[in-house]
Amino acid sequence: MAGVNSRTRDRERTLDFDGFLNNLQDWDALKVGDGANFSKAIECYSRSIALSPSSVAFANRAMSYLKLKRYEEAEVDCTEALNLDDRYVKAYSRRATARKELGKLKSSLEDSEFALRLEPNNQELRKLYTETKALSDERKIAKKQGEKPLAHDAIPTRITTPRTAYELEVSWRLLSGDSQKQTNLLKSIPPGSLPQLFKNALSAPMLIEIIRTTSTFFREEMELAVSILDNLTKVPRFDMIIMCLSAPDRADLRRIWDEVFSGDAAPYEHAEAFARLRRRYCTGV
Repeated sequence: MAGVNSRTRDRERTLDFDGFLNNLQDWDALKVGDGANFSKAIECYSRSIALSPSSVAFANRAMSYLKLKRYEEAEVDCTEALNLDDRYVKAYSRRATARKELGKLKSSLEDSEFALRLEPNNQELRKLYTETKALSDERKIAKKQGEKPLAHDAIPTRITTPRTAYELEVSWRLLSGDSQKQTNLLKSIPPGSLPQLFKNALSAPMLIEIIRTTSTFFREEMELAVSILDNLTKVPRFDMIIMCLSAPDRADLRRIWDEVFSGDAAPYEHAEAFARLRRRYCTGV
């Protein structure tokens, strides 16, 4: 019973936040219309989550992501919502929609089936389940006949340039295990935008991941690598993050710098820049 009350309070807090926003601006205008409005809605729900994470806020932000066809982020937000409230039907429904669009038909059907057990008379859910089941059946038939699956089922491979630290970390986790796609994701971000993108949200693990990834294309694209490393030092709290690195991260950073970013590897024109950057990255390392 205590868990149910807690989930109810979470929903009420987010609804209160929506009411607060209504007093500040035309909140309904954010939820209908063009993509710019959905982007504003995402910003507002992100502020709500920062103030008080709740299942409703995550599920509502997921809906905005769905409207913008950003299905990976929608799936992640729905999962976060269900971690907070595992009986939240809208989160199951929206995750099922995201997974269907991503070609994860089996997972989408599982979400729809579970949600229908909670709300058997929900016609929207039943329609979603029927459509996904039809796609799944078509895929099975195509596989039996040795044909290629429907193009609709293909998982998108296009890299979307992240605009915030949160979007970068979500995309980075989704590409875990595919170092080439993580490299392409990092390269899609203009180095000069890194300080504004991260603001105060750069974490030590993310910093180390970026340095590791940069080291993989350092020799082939040295100008880009130098620019990334240089702009990371301009992120607020960079020096504090370096000072607070764990012993294993410090050792890893020293190894990468000595083996990859060393003076011997860098051409003469970059020697001064690397000497300066080494003092920032390897202070106390």
